[in-house]
Amino acid sequence: MKQYGRAALWLLVLLVGLVGMDRLMRRDDGKIRYDVFFEDQAGFDVCLLGNSHVLDGIYPIELWRDYGITAFNFGNTNEPMTNTYWTLRLLKGYHKPKVAVIDVSYIDRTQETEIYRYRFAHDFLDQVPLTMEKIRAVYSLFPQGKRQEFLFQLSLYHARWEEYIGGKPELYMNVEPCMFGAELRAGRHEPAEYVRTQEIAAQEAAGEQALCDIIELCLDEGIMPVLTVVPFPATQENQMNINRAQLVARRYGVDFVNLLDVPDLVDFDTDCYDAASHLNPDGATKVTAYLGRWMSENCGLEDHRGDARYAHWDAALEDYRELRREKWSAMSLID
Repeated sequence: MKQYGRAALWLLVLLVGLVGMDRLMRRDDGKIRYDVFFEDQAGFDVCLLGNSHVLDGIYPIELWRDYGITAFNFGNTNEPMTNTYWTLRLLKGYHKPKVAVIDVSYIDRTQETEIYRYRFAHDFLDQVPLTMEKIRAVYSLFPQGKRQEFLFQLSLYHARWEEYIGGKPELYMNVEPCMFGAELRAGRHEPAEYVRTQEIAAQEAAGEQALCDIIELCLDEGIMPVLTVVPFPATQENQMNINRAQLVARRYGVDFVNLLDVPDLVDFDTDCYDAASHLNPDGATKVTAYLGRWMSENCGLEDHRGDARYAHWDAALEDYRELRREKWSAMSLID
């Protein structure tokens, strides 16, 4: 009997240790960011999808403030269209949106071209409970040898072990619950050179089929797809691939709100916070206002302001105002 007792105790200690280490491997910024989504009871009418330009460039809390639109920002660093497709498939199982705003600026990239960025794919996937749909996502996105770390973080999560051993900062994202998935980055930086071109790449972009899959998923699910590009000084080659998204939009009869073609929407000399030309809060406010106005006029979205079910948005707005005063008011050029 003592042997059985020792074995049971050993297994219990092992289980607690494994669970504890698995939790240790999870990113705290991801939890802070996505708990707001998974725990919300009222739901979200809009999901914002794409790469880090979306993460930094569209503020759901300002969509709420100015238009009563409830949105969540799923933008993720270096995210190719294939990942965006599975993000949409997974999120709709928890809160099915009425509108999906899809940034197409990484239409020229795939998971294979972003293989060194696996760590960023953990941001959303680590927060999704283990289901058959998540398993399908992992097997579709990652090659054999990389899948296990997305299903059980302790296993082969090399990037996280390197962070702990190297003593690197744990948080990559400046996230707060009041931002509903968006990131507020304060600062200004000289932008990259930029000349707009309307040329269209002759060859199909690497992520073009994934974009088609996203649109078809939206149409099958009764979600309105809206293609867009958050402004940044894209290279001419990148722009030529982005311009192919217009062909895709026409093929499916969906809207493409290309913000690169909106005159004077942002000023790259004042509205970027880093060398990669991500938008700072002044730039994000301009982009959010434009998209919010466009969605309120074209998407049939309800203004939820004044509805008691969404009172937590008003509370978040007060937190956001304080956050913005703390991080940005002294540097803002917007009155």
